Amino acid sequence: MDTLPPKDKMCRFSGFQRKCRDLVCEGSCTDAWQHIQGMHPQTGERLSKWGCCYDFAYLFAIEAAGNAQQARADTLMLRNMIFVPEIRERELSKTDHTKTIEDKTDADHDHR
Repeated sequence: MDTLPPKDKMCRFSGFQRKCRDLVCEGSCTDAWQHIQGMHPQTGERLSKWGCCYDFAYLFAIEAAGNAQQARADTLMLRNMIFVPEIRERELSKTDHTKTIEDKTDADHDHR
């Protein structure tokens, strides 16, 4: 795994006058050159990569948007469960059904 910038990558903060590798090696770029790990927000592939944090900004924006969308969906579901009896009944029956299946599975294991 290469932890240094490519030899030809130029730093945007030097007006593309200096090479990122030179700045990292001399210790001038300690904040921007970072290692990120996790899952790619679009592909779900494992990600372990060194790079300029400003080059990763699009990944962080995609992840933030996905998290905001999930939070919105969760909030709407909670609202619907509180104010719409049919949805509340349906969602609560899902948990009852799951519990019934779990109870049955536990009972099957006890009889072995």
